[in-house]
Amino acid sequence: MDILRHLEPDAATDADLLAGFLRRDEAAFAKLVRRHGPMILGVCRRITRHAEDAEDAFQAVFLILAKKAGSVRDPHLLGNWLYGVAARVAQKARRGSVRRRAREVQTVNAPEPPAPPVTADDELGAALHEELAKLPAKFREPIVLCDLRGITRTQAAHALGIAVGTLHSRLSAGREKLARQLNRRGIAMAAAMVPAALADGVAAAGLPDSLLAKTCGLVAGWQAGAAIPAAVLRLTHGVFPMRMTLLVGMMGAVLATAGVVMATRPDDPKPSDPPKSQAPAAKGPPVAAPEAKEEAFTTKPRLRHSIDLRIKDASDMIWSPDGKRMAIVGTVAYGNEGTRVVLIHEIGADAPSRMLACTPPSELIGFTSDSKQVIVALQEYSLVSGRHQLQYWPAQDKPKAPQYNGMYWKPDRTVDLGSEPTHQYAFAADGKSFRTLFVEGGVSPEGTYGPIEVREFSTENGKLLRTLMTVDKGTLFYLLSANGKRLVTVTLGGIDVWNVDEGKKESSPRFEPIPRAFSLSNGRSSIRLSDDSRYLLIVHAGVPHIFDNETGKFLPKLEIGTEIYPSVTPAHCFSSRNQLLVMSGQQQFTMPGNQQRRFADFIKVWEVKSGKLLKSWPHHPHAAWSPIAPVLAVIESNGKGGTRLGLWDFASEPRP
Repeated sequence: MDILRHLEPDAATDADLLAGFLRRDEAAFAKLVRRHGPMILGVCRRITRHAEDAEDAFQAVFLILAKKAGSVRDPHLLGNWLYGVAARVAQKARRGSVRRRAREVQTVNAPEPPAPPVTADDELGAALHEELAKLPAKFREPIVLCDLRGITRTQAAHALGIAVGTLHSRLSAGREKLARQLNRRGIAMAAAMVPAALADGVAAAGLPDSLLAKTCGLVAGWQAGAAIPAAVLRLTHGVFPMRMTLLVGMMGAVLATAGVVMATRPDDPKPSDPPKSQAPAAKGPPVAAPEAKEEAFTTKPRLRHSIDLRIKDASDMIWSPDGKRMAIVGTVAYGNEGTRVVLIHEIGADAPSRMLACTPPSELIGFTSDSKQVIVALQEYSLVSGRHQLQYWPAQDKPKAPQYNGMYWKPDRTVDLGSEPTHQYAFAADGKSFRTLFVEGGVSPEGTYGPIEVREFSTENGKLLRTLMTVDKGTLFYLLSANGKRLVTVTLGGIDVWNVDEGKKESSPRFEPIPRAFSLSNGRSSIRLSDDSRYLLIVHAGVPHIFDNETGKFLPKLEIGTEIYPSVTPAHCFSSRNQLLVMSGQQQFTMPGNQQRRFADFIKVWEVKSGKLLKSWPHHPHAAWSPIAPVLAVIESNGKGGTRLGLWDFASEPRP
C-alpha cells in the first residue's frame, strides 16, 4: 500500500479511481493527485533542483495523466507509470532551465548574480532518478514500488504478478545495478543505501494544498478551453501527444469547494484573446468524457488468457471495477442435481480463488465499487413467505463464514428489501444507495405492464429513500441504465428514453410501430444501454441501430450483411469507453441451390463510431468487456463438462 494510503486504509485502489475518473467521478482525479503527489513532487524537485521548475513539471505530469487516463495499460501500477512520466518531464524541465539561463546571460550586460551552490544532495537526487529511469523495467518496477512508494514486498509481488521470491531477487539485483551506475558517475552509493536515498526525497516533499488546488484548476481550465501556461505546456510536448480535447465535467466539485483561480507566472506569454465563455451545460444525465485520442483496434485480436473452469452451464459473468477478477455463474457437481454457484476468478491466475453457493432464485448483480464483494439479489417471488434481499458475498477479503466442501455457503452481509418485488438494480458510485424498478400490478391481460416506478433505497438498511419517477401503464418492456440515470420503455407506439432524475421524457427514437413480439420474445436481447447510458442499442427487424441519447441522432449503421437476431447480448455489450460493441445470436443466410433460409450462430465485434465489423466468430457464447481495457471475456462450454474462459485483446498494439 502506498505511503499516503496508510492514512486512508479504506481508500479505493488506483484502478478504482482511474475507472471512476473515466466514468466521470468528479473527485477521483483529485484523489489521485493527492495520493501520488508527494512522490511526484519529490522526484521533480530532486531532478530539476528548482522550486518553480519542479511545480511546472508536477502540473505537466498530471495534465498528461488527464489526457492519457483511458490508455494506462496497468492501472494497478499507476504510481510506477506516473514515476516514469515524472522522470522524463523533470529532466526536460531541467534541460530547458539550463538553456534559458544561458540565453539570459548572453542578453544581459550586467554580470549574472552568483547561482546558489549545488549541494551533494542535489547532485545525488538528480543522478539517482536519472539512473533509476535507465534500469530495465523488471529491475526498476520493484524499486519504484518498494523503495519509492513504500509498499510491502508481498503487495509488490502481487501487483507485478510474480512470486515473492522473484520480487526479492529482482529488488536486490536492481539496487546493486543502480549503485554500480551511480559509482561510475563518481557518487559513492551502496546498494543498502538506495531505499533510504529514494524515500528521503518523498518524505521531504509533502504536497502543499495550494499546489493541489492549482493543479486541479489547471486541468479544469484546460477542459474549459482556457490557455495553459506556456512553461507547463512546453513540458508536455514530446512526452505524449497533447491535443486539446475537452474533459467534460471533470473537477467541478474540486473547484467548487476550493475556489481555484488560474494564474500564470510573470514570464508566461499572455493569450491574445481571453478564453471564450462556455455555454451552460445542458441538463440531463452526465455523459462520458469525449475520447482523448482515436484509439485504433485490430481485426485480429490476441488471446491473452485462457483457462478451463470447474463449472458447467455458465450463464452470466461480470467484471470487477478494477478489472482484476470476474464473477461467473455456473453449476458444480454437488448432490444429485448439482449446485448453482458464483465462481470468482482472478485474472491471470491458474485456478479460481473461491466459489460462492448462491443458490436460485438468485440473480448476480455485480461487484461493490471497491471490487471486494459480489452483490447477489435473492428473489423468492414465487413463495408466499419468500425472502427478498441483497446479499454481499466476499470476493477478495477473508470471508466471515468458513467454507464447507470447497464452497462458501453464507454471505458476509444481507439487506432485507421487504416483500414487494423489484427488478434491475443500479448502484450509486459510493455504494450507499441503489435504484430499482417496481412494477405495480404485474402483467395485464393485454400483455403490458402496469405503472412502473423508479425507486431509490439505502444499502445500509434497505429502507426506501425516495420515488424518483413513474411511467404510466402500457409498457411492453423496460430497461434501467447501469448508472440509474436513464430508463428506456417500449410501447406499441415506439421507444421512449426517460431522464430519471428529472422524471421527464428525453427522446423517442422512432421506427415503425413496434409489434408486441418485439419486446416479449427477445426484448432483452434487442435493447441495451451503455453503462454511462449515452448510447442505446436497438435491434429492430434484424437490423441493429445505435442511438446517441445526448445528440438525439443515430450513429452510422453497423456492417452486418444479412439480418441478425441477438440471443445472448450481454448487459455490458458496450466497452467501458463506448468504443466497441459485442453481440451474439443467430444470423440469417440463404442455402445455395434451394434458396431455403437458415440461421447460423455468431458473435461479432464492431467499432461503435464507424460501424466497422472487426471480428466475427461462428459461435454464440457469453461475452463481457473489461472495464479498463478493450479486452473481451468469452465463456463457452469446453466440450469436457467444464467451461472455457478466454480473454481477447482488441488493442491495435500488443499490451504487456
